[in-house]
Formats: sequence, C-alpha cells, structure tokens
Amino acid sequence: DPVPFEWPRWKDEKATDDWPWSLSRDDFDRILQLPTEQMNVWGHWTAASGNREESIVVRSALVSRSCSIALLRALQTAKYPHAYQIPDAGDDLEIDHGDFQLKGWVADIDSENGLDVQDPWSGSIRYPPIGPAPFVEELMHLSSDSERRVWRVKRNGKIEEALRSQVWGRFREKDEENDAENGSRIQAPVPFVLEFLRKMDMDLMIEVEVTRRVRHSRYESYKNHETGYIPPSARLFLVRPDGNVCTV
Repeated sequence: DPVPFEWPRWKDEKATDDWPWSLSRDDFDRILQLPTEQMNVWGHWTAASGNREESIVVRSALVSRSCSIALLRALQTAKYPHAYQIPDAGDDLEIDHGDFQLKGWVADIDSENGLDVQDPWSGSIRYPPIGPAPFVEELMHLSSDSERRVWRVKRNGKIEEALRSQVWGRFREKDEENDAENGSRIQAPVPFVLEFLRKMDMDLMIEVEVTRRVRHSRYESYKNHETGYIPPSARLFLVRPDGNVCTV
C-alpha cells in the first residue's frame, strides 16, 4: 500500500528539543479513530519527518463487560506499558477465569521473512498480513480477497467492507542510516466494531502506545545523544457495544 494519507500535526511544527516528550491526549485520539470513521484496532507503524521519528503500536482484545472498567484502570495506572500486554488470538496471555475473560480476536502471525530480509526491494513489508481470527470470520460471516487484505460482509443485500489490512514500506538505499516509513495495521469501521461487540456481549480494550525519538547521524558527536532511552507512552480506551468510549 502507499504510505497512509493521514498527516500528523507534528510534521508541520518546528522541531524542538522537547519534542519527544510533547505528547497530548489528542495525539492518542487521532491514532485510534480516523476522520473516515475507521478505527485502528491493531498494528505497528512508524512515521518520520527530518530527524524525528514516531513509532506507534495499537493492540486490542475482548474483555468481559463486568470487569472491563477495573481492567482499564489497572492497565492505565501501570508504571510502564511493557508491564502488561494485550493478547492476540491464541496468545498464552489470554485469560478465561470465571467472570474475567481477556480474549484476543486479531491474528498477528509472526512469520520469518526468510530471504526477503536480504531483498532491499521488499520494503520491510510482511506476509501474511494482520487479519481477524477464524472465530471472528465465522461469527461475522466474513469473506476475504485472495491476499487476505480486505474482508467483506453482506448486509441488507449489499456487500460492505468490514476490515482492511494495510502494509507499506519503501526501497532502502544502501547508504541510508535510518529505515523509511513502514508499517502494518488493520482497520475496521465503527459500526462493524459495535456489531461485533454486541454479538460477543463483550467490551473491546484498545491500547495505543507511542514512542518518539530523535534520530542521530553516525557523524554527530556523542554529546548529542545524552537524552538516553525514552520509554513509550500509552493510553487505554474501552469501547462498549452501545458506542460509548471510556478512558482514564
């Protein structure tokens, strides 16, 4: 795919020393839901401008409605985003214990790239792409194209798009020090997400994690690298079948 059309506001702003720490609540909102009423429900991608780079990770999982608010508060107040993980389908971190369930619904297969790693024209893209778990396809009566990039559903006699998996990258020159913008993600229209939650009678926990850093040239002096490691920032959202979105 081409690089996504959305253009983060920071690309138009002047670069400042405190940019890596300048995240606001609006930054997480614009990553979660696009103006086209599409939601990013899973993915990992990188945006860059000059020497600034923003890395984004989005993960989501189904959670039992009776415990979802408690989980939202617990995860949002965790010291670091890496202290927990939202599972994908079949992950060992899924939980099925009485009233508390945390169930993955996205299939993010971590396959080996093989010889593609050595191919500069591969553009860091991956196959197979991110997609819904088999139980989601069956429950929602989804059908996909041959590349498993677009899933559609028949509703009121019409075929509508339900999920779209995107993957993008760029040819990398041998003398380039930094990777180009690349990523992989899956999006869903809000009405589809709500219908899915109603059928499952569960809420959807979505984590949006953002890391900003300043990329340095190998020719820069060491004194410019004193900022050290900058941990990612995360915000949790809880999407409910009635369309309400909760956050802390």
